[in-house]
Amino acid sequence: MIVHRDIAYDDFANKIITCCKLNCELEDIVISYLHSCGEKQKTAPFKINDQLSLSTYLKDEPRGVLRIYMVERLVENHNLCDDQQVLNDECGRMNMNIPNEEREGQHILSPEVQNRLPIISEVADRQVL
Repeated sequence: MIVHRDIAYDDFANKIITCCKLNCELEDIVISYLHSCGEKQKTAPFKINDQLSLSTYLKDEPRGVLRIYMVERLVENHNLCDDQQVLNDECGRMNMNIPNEEREGQHILSPEVQNRLPIISEVADRQVL
Protein backbone atom coordinates (compact mmCIF):
# COMPACT_ATOMS: atom_id res chain seq x y z
CA MET A 1 0.00 0.00 0.00
CA ILE A 2 1.51 3.31 -1.06
CA VAL A 3 0.47 6.54 0.65
CA HIS A 4 1.64 10.13 0.29
CA ARG A 5 2.98 12.07 3.26
CA ASP A 6 0.14 14.60 3.06
CA ILE A 7 -2.69 12.05 3.34
CA ALA A 8 -5.44 12.79 5.86
CA TYR A 9 -5.95 10.40 8.77
CA ASP A 10 -9.50 9.42 7.71
CA ASP A 11 -8.33 8.68 4.16
CA PHE A 12 -5.40 6.66 5.50
CA ALA A 13 -7.62 4.57 7.79
CA ASN A 14 -10.22 4.04 5.04
CA LYS A 15 -7.45 2.95 2.67
CA ILE A 16 -6.29 0.37 5.23
CA ILE A 17 -9.86 -0.91 5.65
CA THR A 18 -10.23 -1.21 1.87
CA CYS A 19 -6.82 -2.80 1.20
CA CYS A 20 -7.19 -5.32 4.04
CA LYS A 21 -10.81 -6.05 3.07
CA LEU A 22 -12.00 -5.44 6.61
CA ASN A 23 -15.70 -5.40 7.36
CA CYS A 24 -15.78 -2.59 9.91
CA GLU A 25 -16.12 1.13 10.44
CA LEU A 26 -13.36 3.68 10.97
CA GLU A 27 -14.06 3.73 14.73
CA ASP A 28 -13.67 -0.07 14.95
CA ILE A 29 -9.94 -0.25 14.20
CA VAL A 30 -6.82 0.61 16.16
CA ILE A 31 -3.65 1.30 14.18
CA SER A 32 -0.26 1.12 15.86
CA TYR A 33 3.42 0.63 15.03
CA LEU A 34 6.73 0.08 16.80
CA HIS A 35 9.07 3.06 16.61
CA SER A 36 12.55 2.11 15.39
CA CYS A 37 14.82 2.75 18.40
CA GLY A 38 17.33 0.01 17.84
CA GLU A 39 17.25 -3.72 17.53
CA LYS A 40 17.53 -4.72 21.19
CA GLN A 41 15.46 -2.01 22.84
CA LYS A 42 11.87 -2.84 23.64
CA THR A 43 9.38 -0.05 23.16
CA ALA A 44 5.64 0.20 23.51
CA PRO A 45 3.70 0.51 20.27
CA PHE A 46 2.66 3.99 19.19
CA LYS A 47 -0.99 4.43 18.28
CA ILE A 48 -2.00 6.26 15.15
CA ASN A 49 -5.30 7.85 16.06
CA ASP A 50 -5.15 11.37 14.63
CA GLN A 51 -3.42 13.51 12.02
CA LEU A 52 -0.45 14.37 14.25
CA SER A 53 0.41 10.75 15.07
CA LEU A 54 0.00 9.81 11.39
CA SER A 55 2.41 12.59 10.35
CA THR A 56 4.92 11.35 12.94
CA TYR A 57 4.66 7.82 11.54
CA LEU A 58 5.10 8.97 7.93
CA LYS A 59 8.22 11.03 8.84
CA ASP A 60 9.87 8.14 10.74
CA GLU A 61 12.63 6.39 8.77
CA PRO A 62 12.55 3.45 8.39
CA ARG A 63 8.82 3.10 8.93
CA GLY A 64 7.71 0.42 11.32
CA VAL A 65 5.27 -2.28 10.37
CA LEU A 66 1.69 -1.29 11.00
CA ARG A 67 -0.43 -3.34 13.34
CA ILE A 68 -4.15 -3.23 12.72
CA TYR A 69 -6.58 -4.36 15.42
CA MET A 70 -10.33 -4.58 15.14
CA VAL A 71 -12.18 -3.51 18.26
CA GLU A 72 -15.05 -5.82 19.22
CA ARG A 73 -18.25 -4.03 20.04
CA LEU A 74 -21.12 -5.67 21.87
CA VAL A 75 -24.27 -5.73 19.77
CA GLU A 76 -27.40 -4.78 21.64
CA ASN A 77 -30.62 -6.50 20.68
CA HIS A 78 -33.00 -3.67 19.83
CA ASN A 79 -35.69 -6.16 18.82
CA LEU A 80 -36.72 -6.92 22.40
CA CYS A 81 -40.41 -6.39 22.87
CA ASP A 82 -41.74 -4.60 25.95
CA ASP A 83 -42.80 -7.88 27.63
CA GLN A 84 -39.29 -9.28 27.40
CA GLN A 85 -37.83 -6.09 28.83
CA VAL A 86 -40.28 -6.15 31.76
CA LEU A 87 -39.45 -9.81 32.39
CA ASN A 88 -35.74 -9.01 32.41
CA ASP A 89 -36.35 -6.16 34.87
CA GLU A 90 -38.30 -8.46 37.21
CA CYS A 91 -35.52 -11.05 37.20
CA GLY A 92 -33.04 -8.34 38.06
CA ARG A 93 -34.99 -7.42 41.20
CA MET A 94 -34.99 -10.94 42.69
CA ASN A 95 -33.45 -11.18 46.13
CA MET A 96 -30.58 -13.59 45.67
CA ASN A 97 -29.48 -13.27 49.31
CA ILE A 98 -32.07 -15.77 50.57
CA PRO A 99 -30.33 -19.01 51.57
CA ASN A 100 -31.26 -22.07 49.52
CA GLU A 101 -32.98 -23.79 52.47
CA GLU A 102 -35.39 -20.89 52.93
CA ARG A 103 -36.14 -20.64 49.21
CA GLU A 104 -36.74 -24.37 48.88
CA GLY A 105 -38.90 -24.47 52.01
CA GLN A 106 -41.31 -21.98 50.49
CA HIS A 107 -42.14 -24.28 47.57
CA ILE A 108 -42.18 -27.72 49.20
CA LEU A 109 -45.50 -29.15 50.34
CA SER A 110 -45.68 -30.47 53.85
CA PRO A 111 -45.80 -34.31 54.22
CA GLU A 112 -49.46 -34.17 55.35
CA VAL A 113 -50.52 -32.38 52.16
CA GLN A 114 -48.42 -34.68 49.98
CA ASN A 115 -50.13 -37.78 51.44
CA ARG A 116 -53.61 -36.39 50.64
CA LEU A 117 -52.83 -35.80 46.96
CA PRO A 118 -53.91 -38.68 44.69
CA ILE A 119 -51.24 -40.28 42.57
CA ILE A 120 -52.61 -40.24 39.05
CA SER A 121 -50.76 -43.30 37.81
CA GLU A 122 -52.24 -45.49 40.58
CA VAL A 123 -55.75 -44.16 39.95
CA ALA A 124 -55.36 -44.82 36.23
CA ASP A 125 -54.15 -48.38 36.87
CA ARG A 126 -57.16 -49.13 39.06
CA GLN A 127 -59.57 -47.83 36.47
CA VAL A 128 -58.03 -49.98 33.73
CA LEU A 129 -58.35 -53.16 35.81
